[in-house]
Amino acid sequence: MRHSWLIYFKYGTQFKFPNWFQEWWNWCGPSSFEILPEKIQNLWPKFFDKFHAEPDQKHIYKTIHFFSKLYISWIVSWNYSYEQDQHTRIPLLVRNYRTKWWDKFNDEKYDSKYLDNFFNKNTRLCKFAAPDQTTAKFLQAKSTASAMLAQGKTKKYKKLMAELLSSLDSESEDESSASSIKMVNLTDDTTSVTITRSKKK
Repeated sequence: MRHSWLIYFKYGTQFKFPNWFQEWWNWCGPSSFEILPEKIQNLWPKFFDKFHAEPDQKHIYKTIHFFSKLYISWIVSWNYSYEQDQHTRIPLLVRNYRTKWWDKFNDEKYDSKYLDNFFNKNTRLCKFAAPDQTTAKFLQAKSTASAMLAQGKTKKYKKLMAELLSSLDSESEDESSASSIKMVNLTDDTTSVTITRSKKK
């Protein structure tokens, strides 16, 4: 006696998997990636180069995320066989599980472009690259300037803004240019503000 089931994840649905689902997956989930077409197998490393699980789903198997997020289907079947316990020699009825690829599954769209579209639509699941050194310095300078402006008096605020705008107007199209801001205390009316700009030739 054999039973077969088509397993699929409904397209467009966001899933939250409970812990018991992993136990079910151990029996009914794909036993090997070898059942998948090669083009889908090739998506596995690319998917996890970008994928970042939500905090309450990080403990879920990677294979579950892969199949559920990309809506990949498969077939699971089981049949029964008689076996004998090695110690007691008691006959046993054993259920044997087997998974295989669903031949009618349309995998034509499963390529790098499909992955890019998925992550563009689901940015919460995408790893964001750490900012490079130039970007990090800019963000730090931006934070410093915000703090300075928050502490400054009205006339110092206007002076700082005027110098900031003047500095921006003189900026060339050189994309490698980098900015640096000297930290000053704007609460002191006798303090001057200096903004410098350096370029890499």
